[in-house]
Amino acid sequence: MNSIQTLYDALLAFGVVAGLAVTCTLAIVAAGALYRRRELHAIRAISPAQQPSPSDDSRVLVLH
Repeated sequence: MNSIQTLYDALLAFGVVAGLAVTCTLAIVAAGALYRRRELHAIRAISPAQQPSPSDDSRVLVLH
């Protein structure tokens, strides 16, 4: 009976460690995604994208 209890304790410890590892991994991934999202939002808020305007030279190349 003592060996079964030790096995259960070891499995429980493994489950706790694996659960903590998964939780930490998900937290790190979520924090990185939120940071990147805020960074992109700040860039868009500061400088809106300008529409490209074709120059005269490029229109000449396209027409010929």
